[in-house]
Amino acid sequence: MPDAIEPADAGRVVTRRAEHARQNYDGIVLTCRAAVGDTEPLVYLAHYTRGVFDFAVSAAGRGAPQPEDHDRLDRSGRQLNLAVARLEKVCGTLDSGALIRVVLQGEHAALFHYLKVDGQSIFGWARGESVEPIRAADLRIFDVVETAVGGLGLQSINWGGFRTRAAQASAELAAGARGAADAPPVEPAAKPHLVSRIRERADEEIARRASDALSVKALHYLGLFREGEPVFCVDILDAADLAQFFQKTSPEGRRDGYAAVARQLRLQENRLEQVLGTVDGGRVMRLVLDVALGAIYVTPLRDGGILLGVTLEQRLVDDADAAFGRLSGRVGGRWPQC
Repeated sequence: MPDAIEPADAGRVVTRRAEHARQNYDGIVLTCRAAVGDTEPLVYLAHYTRGVFDFAVSAAGRGAPQPEDHDRLDRSGRQLNLAVARLEKVCGTLDSGALIRVVLQGEHAALFHYLKVDGQSIFGWARGESVEPIRAADLRIFDVVETAVGGLGLQSINWGGFRTRAAQASAELAAGARGAADAPPVEPAAKPHLVSRIRERADEEIARRASDALSVKALHYLGLFREGEPVFCVDILDAADLAQFFQKTSPEGRRDGYAAVARQLRLQENRLEQVLGTVDGGRVMRLVLDVALGAIYVTPLRDGGILLGVTLEQRLVDDADAAFGRLSGRVGGRWPQC
């Protein structure tokens, strides 16, 4: 628990530190302080080492966390750490690497868990009810972690695929806007692999839309699960363009792994709702499990069950996030829309 509170400065940021988090943490503290503000969606950041609190910074203006909020924020951070540990264990069967970033978005707020280095993580809280403010907060935390990792002489692991998106935007700006004649050709559709236990016509329509949404350039797997069990799963994991992702596992092994993730999410459902509840976030709308190779996207459906999507490629994580959001809007998912 923190034992020292540094008063708000002219930038209106409060810092709390545990006894051990002194000069050795000054650099990352300053980086975090620069990222939060009472006029920004991102109002709170905390640093943990193996689940133990190191320090936290929070905006101090109107609508920002108050002193009486600190205990519940600390509790929320610890609880999210525990949930991430359980989810990482089941994700480990996918041969996709560590769970490097988690976004848990509710109706009114979002919580973030970013892996900095092994054993250390950044926890964030942002307020917002749509895609734009939460994405802005996400990118701010990305910048914080990029700076912290760079300061340690390590390379980025491309949390969220954001580094790739930034590089693409810079390249497009340098090259100028391309005309329609220069647009890349539409990729041919790979033949989907479908496993179906559909009994309702409405679920048939979801399956059709899911199949249409698959692309080697974004979403590689989609499944509908109710009570933790699959209603249907459709994917293009057998596509030749994805073969390099199956050197130590198989498409069938991945399919089994995603079903295991869905079952674990069912077990973690109440915990995730409670974690959001501690920051008045409301119901879970969007969950991103960003692993070292790709990401898993989850949204509850309004009529029950969850829709789960996957991309295997880290540089496509941001694009697949947007594609999954569009699909969610078409099939009755809670995923926040622009």
